[in-house]
Amino acid sequence: MSSAAVWLENFGIADREGTPDLAFGPGSGLAHGPALRAAFGRAVDAFLLVDGIPTIAFVIRNQLDREEIDRLHHALWNQGLASVLVVQLPAEVRVYSLWQQPVPPGTQFGPDQDRRLVETLELARQALQIRTLVPALESGQYVEQHRHHFDPKVRIDATLLSNLRETFLQLKGLPDDAARALILQIVFIAYLEDRGHIEKEDYQNGGRHLTVTYSVLPGSLRRRDRKLPSSRATSTPLLVFARANSTWRQASFSFGRMISSSSL
Repeated sequence: MSSAAVWLENFGIADREGTPDLAFGPGSGLAHGPALRAAFGRAVDAFLLVDGIPTIAFVIRNQLDREEIDRLHHALWNQGLASVLVVQLPAEVRVYSLWQQPVPPGTQFGPDQDRRLVETLELARQALQIRTLVPALESGQYVEQHRHHFDPKVRIDATLLSNLRETFLQLKGLPDDAARALILQIVFIAYLEDRGHIEKEDYQNGGRHLTVTYSVLPGSLRRRDRKLPSSRATSTPLLVFARANSTWRQASFSFGRMISSSSL
């Protein structure tokens, strides 16, 4: 029996190998491809998908590297897809909630202080509980039973919205529409940088006004679109921000005059 078959059997999901429910790599036909590629690039061993969404991240290790787990937890929390990170070690299984905020790598905790760690299960003594872990997570029963470890207010999307509201309040010296436009610009550019759609050379000489960058941005994005499997990965955010500009009528955030739905 292969090592993969052994740990799959431990969780009672060996029969799902080869099905769309279990992903050992990003795969061309899977949704959330960029997120899966990033996770597998960090040595996640597999994902269990629920309704097509990567919900359980499995990591199989011979020993516990707490700093690696801290980094993995941070990366997965930041994606906002999976609900739990399950780490199997030679003698135990550790279940981490991804509905808890990450901590700096190497943070030291006393007993029961790490709110990310839902529970530790011994492979030998709690084998049955480990085998029922996946069905309990799929049904939502596990989250309900451990609700104090699963706080929707600290998920990445809720945290981002909270930070945006606080940023808006801090920009009280600007008119409301101007503050919204500035925040939209920053978020949009950060997204494009993170996805690799814009690079240093797209900022013409670095010191020019951002409106100069905006004037060449659509062409730059469309050139990169041709290298991607689907151009909608870039075009959809552009259209969203064009609509935001139309709603707020901000001339300083003028994607609306650069693109239109007919051009996508």
